[in-house]
Amino acid sequence: MPFLRHLSLAIHPPSAELSSALKDLLLELAPLGRIQSLRIAPSEAYISSDPELAGALTALSSLTHLEFRGAKAISCGVLDGIRSPLESVNIRLIENWERLSPDEADYDDNISRNAYDNAVDVVGHLHRFQDTLRQVELVYPLKSAPDWPALPRVELLMINYFYAPITLHYVRAFPNLVHLVVGDVIDFWGNMLHTTVHEHRECNRAQQAEYHRAWPSLPTCGGTLHALYMFALPFHIARLTIQCISCCLCGVEPAWLSAVLDDVRPSHLQLHIWPVTHLHSVWADAFRTALTVERDHPLESLHFMLRLSAADINLKVDDLVNKLLELVRGLSSLTLFSMEIICDGILEIPYFVMAAQPEDHWSRPLLGSFDPGFRFCVEDELRETDMGVVAKRFLDAVPSLKEVAIRWKGRRQLPIDVVDIRLRRRKDPVGQGEIVESEMKVLIHKEDGQGIDEEETDWESEEHEADDDDDEDYVPDDEDYDGD
Repeated sequence: MPFLRHLSLAIHPPSAELSSALKDLLLELAPLGRIQSLRIAPSEAYISSDPELAGALTALSSLTHLEFRGAKAISCGVLDGIRSPLESVNIRLIENWERLSPDEADYDDNISRNAYDNAVDVVGHLHRFQDTLRQVELVYPLKSAPDWPALPRVELLMINYFYAPITLHYVRAFPNLVHLVVGDVIDFWGNMLHTTVHEHRECNRAQQAEYHRAWPSLPTCGGTLHALYMFALPFHIARLTIQCISCCLCGVEPAWLSAVLDDVRPSHLQLHIWPVTHLHSVWADAFRTALTVERDHPLESLHFMLRLSAADINLKVDDLVNKLLELVRGLSSLTLFSMEIICDGILEIPYFVMAAQPEDHWSRPLLGSFDPGFRFCVEDELRETDMGVVAKRFLDAVPSLKEVAIRWKGRRQLPIDVVDIRLRRRKDPVGQGEIVESEMKVLIHKEDGQGIDEEETDWESEEHEADDDDDEDYVPDDEDYDGD
């Protein structure tokens, strides 16, 4: 026990006896000054069951990471007394809207307003950690406030399931962010409480311009399309990830993709698309328009993460490849293209239905579920397709490309679980042609379920005649995209 560094308590159902036992344990650990990481779920139930537990938490002096799940006002109030020099916090709240019955799942405006009015101001409780806090993750109802304390050392901010954001409030509270991740906007899925989405976006744009306040440098940013559209960030972001481009349920407009890219002009872009049929729908023109517009920061790398859903049951590999080729052919500045195809049987389930299901309120609800019996026609095609040939088609289609990477993930029921193929093109330092290097990796799931076998080919080179007079050698970038 004296060597314990990390403690996680997530026992359901919580009880007064467990709360008392946790209190005694923390009081025993506090004088040792060794415990660094603490996670309690559901924190509100445990802390309210034994008021002395709050005192035990504040007695700790060595914590650097604190995670509360299933938190409300009492849990957040404990933060005011924490003496530890916290470097990261992860607070997952619960609120009234999460417990809507199926009959209320249309988000009655009165219910939404009640949840908004009673939302806990977590950031306001973080003022004690202005000199130490570097990472903040907040989940569930969160409304911003102009009087938030400034947290100048925070470099990573992750927020999910929050109310329509006032960008200026976040800029003031987290002035030196390096990485911003924004998830779902709660009232976007139902009724916007105060303005329309477009009005809210324009308000954020006007405020940032009026007060000349924006993040001076934000190298990386990720989020859902509707959240990024509403934030209206008016500056260049080198690396941008747009997640969950699906929104067949909630009215996201395809034109928002161009608007977001015009805002931040990324040099490196990841697009997470689900379902993949959006590439053939009204979104097809939106993708083409958004990607081919010339901006002051040219697009250098592009990654597609394609997650198959029930809507993609009849998807064909050739159709998918041809559509992606059509999208990238006009990208004259692109040097890296990659895509990842994930076949995991995700089914569309409306978000409000998921939120209304009986569940433990400290586990993250998903936007879909895994159906072990579901099978895609494209899975068999992928197994039979020579991905090296597919990668070469992309390399040939875009002269500026120096590297193409393709990965597809099957499911555990299939013999082949993961296939990676990578082609790199560089100038021949001796002749006038070019050299294309290839690498393939296959992870094969064992039939006995005891793990995976890995088969890997070494780099192979193939010489080609040069297509232009550029004699610069290409130095591959060691940083790969991670689509997970």
